[in-house]
Amino acid sequence: YKAVYVVPKPKMLAITDDTGSPLYETIDSLYAVDRAGSIPDDLSKYRVVVIDNMGAGMLGADSLKNYVGGGGGLVFLAARLRLRT
Repeated sequence: YKAVYVVPKPKMLAITDDTGSPLYETIDSLYAVDRAGSIPDDLSKYRVVVIDNMGAGMLGADSLKNYVGGGGGLVFLAARLRLRT
């Protein structure tokens, strides 16, 4: 006999201003996604944080460092020009 375990969709946080981007539309259709325009201080309720084409100036380095250091997942995508702002 085999058992199948059904688990709830993982909670994700998408940091983006563009809810029409292909990445956001894909993850929103597959996972439980919260959206924010900047990185909140408390990321503990998320399995992964996706940063989609946001400027480097808005990144909360300390909260991300602690989150990833504690085992949280991070996906970061940005156009070259966005990294300069």
